Amino acid sequence: MDKGDVVSALGINGAGKSTLLKCINRILRPKKGAILIDDFNLNKLNSLEIAKK
Repeated sequence: MDKGDVVSALGINGAGKSTLLKCINRILRPKKGAILIDDFNLNKLNSLEIAKK
């Protein structure tokens, strides 16, 4: 992806789109596994670092 690209999450009701966004915003925390952005684990970044990504 390049700077300025737009990404969307599509799926049927109950597919987990809202849950994914809540995990990215750290409203929810995954019980197992990890969310990676550019190979960085979201759980190891602070809010400012996440916003910059």
